Amino acid sequence: MISGPALAAFAKEVEERGLMASEFVDALCEPPERFQFGAVLAHILVFSAHRRQLAFGVLRELGRDIGYGDPIVWGRGEASDSVSC
Repeated sequence: MISGPALAAFAKEVEERGLMASEFVDALCEPPERFQFGAVLAHILVFSAHRRQLAFGVLRELGRDIGYGDPIVWGRGEASDSVSC
């Protein structure tokens, strides 16, 4: 598992070094597979968002009003989904 700041730092380094289209081999896969750095980073972002939406759907089905799920609003305990920034 990797933390958000560590993932952001890794993505920044990959971008700065021009390695988004570069491939690496994941030897833990059976059989080992090749992946591009950019595709893996996109995969992480897309599926994190997908799982987040699934969780919101389950909470709504259970009767929990979470609006559109903004963590800032939820953390403040506000009833409204408006953030005044």
